[in-house]
Amino acid sequence: MQKTDWKSTRLMAIACAFALAFSMMALVACGSSGASSAASSAASDASASASEASESASAESAASESASAESAASEAASSESAEAAEPAEAKTQSGTVTTSLDMTGYEAGKVVRAWVPVPTNGDYQVISDEAIVADGATKAEMTEDELGNKMAYIEWDASVDPAVRKADVSFHAVRTEALRPDLSAESGEIPAEISEKYLGSSKMVATEDPAVVALAEEITAGKTTCVDKAQAIYDWIYDNMERDNDVVGCGDGDVCRLITEDQRAGKCTDIGSVFIALCRASGVPANEMFGIRMNADDITGNQHCWVEFYAPGIGWVPVDIADVLKAVLNDQLDKASAEALEKKDYYWGQWDEKRVEYSQGRDLVLSPAQDGAELNDFGYPYAEVDGEAIDFYKPAEFIYSVAFVTDAAAEAAAYASTIEVKDTDIEKQNISADDLLSIVEGKDDSVVILDLRNADDVKASTIEGAIPASMQKAVEEGDYTDAVKNLAFALKGATGSETGADKQIVLVCYTGNKYAQAATDALNAMGADLSKVFTLEGGAKGWAEAGMPMIP
Repeated sequence: MQKTDWKSTRLMAIACAFALAFSMMALVACGSSGASSAASSAASDASASASEASESASAESAASESASAESAASEAASSESAEAAEPAEAKTQSGTVTTSLDMTGYEAGKVVRAWVPVPTNGDYQVISDEAIVADGATKAEMTEDELGNKMAYIEWDASVDPAVRKADVSFHAVRTEALRPDLSAESGEIPAEISEKYLGSSKMVATEDPAVVALAEEITAGKTTCVDKAQAIYDWIYDNMERDNDVVGCGDGDVCRLITEDQRAGKCTDIGSVFIALCRASGVPANEMFGIRMNADDITGNQHCWVEFYAPGIGWVPVDIADVLKAVLNDQLDKASAEALEKKDYYWGQWDEKRVEYSQGRDLVLSPAQDGAELNDFGYPYAEVDGEAIDFYKPAEFIYSVAFVTDAAAEAAAYASTIEVKDTDIEKQNISADDLLSIVEGKDDSVVILDLRNADDVKASTIEGAIPASMQKAVEEGDYTDAVKNLAFALKGATGSETGADKQIVLVCYTGNKYAQAATDALNAMGADLSKVFTLEGGAKGWAEAGMPMIP
């Protein structure tokens, strides 16, 4: 392939766009109404392409009349009330969660029992394809406890060979982001059945404890509505509690301990339980749910707890103050910073979509009943050997793992299995650091930047807007199926096409050599237009040495 630089390719694309537009306008002069419509569309597309490629006023003036109309409409809309604005569209996350158990390490002659939480349909989730694979198990069935919490129950009796004590429990989930309802709509009385179920205490959430009641009264003094009381409690927790990453698991949620001045720190169950207790002590029904985040390939340690409160005339209102405090700690944010306050605002009345609810309730008896004590909550697999509970906070000892595969990743893997990649001597095209910086700063959406480095290095720092697409296995192991899967996943998500559609593609690797060549070979096999594929000169190393910005 003839070597071409970035600028000349962009200029040729602009020239071709204008040539097409002028040709189509010539057809309009001949009087064809169909040609007129096509010419208008082509001219508009060409003008838009030129505008993206140039900052000059003359290129901007060539924009289509439709853009002017949109601008005028935008100005008119800005004079309307905020209530007339289009509601936000809820995001979704979908994929398959698989919990794998390995109980082979326990000696023969023991009765081994395991319970794995399985979600059910709800307001924000649709669950399907629940399955248990447990060859050799004495029992393997789906059950429910008295609260309706679903679980996979698996039992290996004393006669079973320890080598077969393995099981997979899987389900498919479609989870929808919970968006904030109209919080000004509170009216009427709390239904009796809601009060009866969601104002009580549990062992850890002692809503009637005098210290809890006194603190709740202090925080909500002068507040009369459920929304205002819950908001005051939410604000108090933000101001007075902290995330503590040293707490085991998600925390135990012992509210009486957590509200003392020197103990106001914990993880999600701790922070959520304080919200629940203070709300209930203030007469505001509140509920908590336990589940797992669907936000990575390996989600073994990603259990989470979140909460909601009830307001008459509105219904259940989502809240996740624990995730706000987690972001404050992990991202090292000042609580007064704009970024922290943005998080606080988002999770007041909303939940993100990257989670799935397993269960509700505290002090739980599973089905069939466990021999051990009631469970504080059910967000982790639980198991017993001859009636003795195993510590589910230690998955390296009670061996289990939880994997998540998005639907998009599964589709990319299936696509990759159809592509055969061969090593080539295709010469890479280069883009300079200065030219890429202009694209990054200009937020040019006609360009997709792919960071091909190892996942840990990308997580540590990358170029703004870059999408991970690791070539590690291709370079180190010759596994091009993984390379194609990563490229297809990244490009499909960014452009709607595994090959990048009509976008320019910029490849970022370590020094601009092996990883970029692997990606170029893979893209060639995928049928991508290599005239639109460029490699950053010097890679990430050269970019950093030139003093260009990197972000975590």
